[in-house]
Amino acid sequence: TPTTPKIFCTFHLGSYRIIANLLIRLGYNFSTIVRKDVYTQQLESMMSYTDRMKERYDTESDVRVLNSEDPSIVLKLARELKNGRSVLVYLDGNTGSGEDNFDQVNFLSQKINARKGMTYLSYISGVPLVPVVSYRQPDYSNIMYVGKPISPDKTVTREEFSNTTLQSLFDFFAKY
Repeated sequence: TPTTPKIFCTFHLGSYRIIANLLIRLGYNFSTIVRKDVYTQQLESMMSYTDRMKERYDTESDVRVLNSEDPSIVLKLARELKNGRSVLVYLDGNTGSGEDNFDQVNFLSQKINARKGMTYLSYISGVPLVPVVSYRQPDYSNIMYVGKPISPDKTVTREEFSNTTLQSLFDFFAKY
């Protein structure tokens, strides 16, 4: 439900902006994070678009855009979740506030570094991660898949949860 916070995880794949559209349409209050240059250059147009979608869908959804490179971003996102807001993140964005916050994952037959901030945030906050992917068919119709929520497993360490969960998320996206 829109009143239960979730960390929606996606990739910049296909019509990825319709994921935010759907969250607005369903009435979610959520925050999303973007690179500093996107934040400074596109914030006004993003909020204008958001306002148009809220009007179109007749919803009171509250959307906030935050700078992913802010040194206190994880604390800000934790506060958002604690206040009942959801978070929408793009796992392939690879920008953030620290240079050593990566785990290696297997993705499309390669090893890549993936940021682990969202898995840490999930573990600490108790809020599940929800994988979401959107792509276009050859006929230009949009397809969206929402994966099974991944709830934090407190029987393992934060590091173990991060490693296995990041791999699970990237495995989900590799199918598409």
